[in-house]
Amino acid sequence: MDVTVRKVVVATLGVLAGSLGMSGVQAAVIYSDPGQHVIDGLVRDDVIIEQGAQLQVTGQGVVIGNGAASAGRGVTAVRVHRGNLTLEDNARIIAGQNQTAIDMTSYRADVRIGGNALVSGNIFSDGTSGGWRNEHTAQQRLYLQDNAVVAGELHYSGHLIIKDNALVAGNLFNTSSGSMGMTMSGGTITGRIGLSGNNDYDLNISGGSILGPLGGGSAYIDLDMSGGYLAQGIRSRGSLRAEFSGGQIDSGIILGEQDNGHISKLNFTGGSFNALADDWLVSLSTGIRSHESSGIDIWGGEFGYQQSGLGFFLDDRVDFSIHGRDLIFADGLLSGYLYDGSWFSQAFTFGSNWQGAFNVHNVPEPGTLALLLMGALGCAAAGRRRVADSRS
Repeated sequence: MDVTVRKVVVATLGVLAGSLGMSGVQAAVIYSDPGQHVIDGLVRDDVIIEQGAQLQVTGQGVVIGNGAASAGRGVTAVRVHRGNLTLEDNARIIAGQNQTAIDMTSYRADVRIGGNALVSGNIFSDGTSGGWRNEHTAQQRLYLQDNAVVAGELHYSGHLIIKDNALVAGNLFNTSSGSMGMTMSGGTITGRIGLSGNNDYDLNISGGSILGPLGGGSAYIDLDMSGGYLAQGIRSRGSLRAEFSGGQIDSGIILGEQDNGHISKLNFTGGSFNALADDWLVSLSTGIRSHESSGIDIWGGEFGYQQSGLGFFLDDRVDFSIHGRDLIFADGLLSGYLYDGSWFSQAFTFGSNWQGAFNVHNVPEPGTLALLLMGALGCAAAGRRRVADSRS
């Protein structure tokens, strides 16, 4: 049966069933032709995309799920099973009662939500195929861009791209059996990012805002933050390996609240960091069961640009290194200039189990280093001239 004909027939059956009070009739619009299809009107049925079909919801197109009377599973307004879904213009997907708005659980699913599109309900994707760390190799990809709005939560694995002015009016959680990559260059997540389940996460944040805390339980998180804003800081009992070169973090970075043996490595070359009066600016406690040390390495950044809170807390196997000039540690206070020229003055507290290294590296100012280098080159040149003169 042709897909367009099937769509008309299913819709007709839905209307007929409603007029006859036949609550037992279940139907869905199925797109299984690998070609391109368009919805630019109203569809009051669940939609299934499979076998490489590409569906575009455009203009004033609206899909309203059937809720508990949905075909088959009865949980999803739009299911993307090995196919592509694009929402643009003023497109709408509205989940029915007890429904997920979009389910991307599949070996291959590509969903792009842009324009002024609105998704009312949660987006779900479980299980992770290969290549998930990279946008270009991932088999499950969700794009939130332009002025798109998701009025719900993301329960997601695969690769997530958030940019422009996109808005997620809810939380972002991982799913139990999937890892997640995220590339965020803009947009806003109003809730928290909860990562756990001993899964792997690769997060690249260069812009945008996350208004809830980022972190979770026993997660393995790789974070590269060069921009963006974390309003409620980072909280995790798992492993965080992070590069901070820009952006702003408020409410502190607090890791290793439990003795779980996870290892974290934090490298700071830039960015702004703030903590309220009762928060640690940076707190790292690896756990005494660990046989490897966690580490903090600071080269640059603005620490306590508004408030420093309680400063730094180190416990268990945590090594600390700082690089700059005129750095002095006395009476629990470390002060001086960082390698990038920023002023640093922070209090340090050490837990009863702390057994790490504390390294203060004072290096010459860049200008002094250049003068020393020029002097060394000048001495070398003079030496060569003297040798040449002696031979003449």
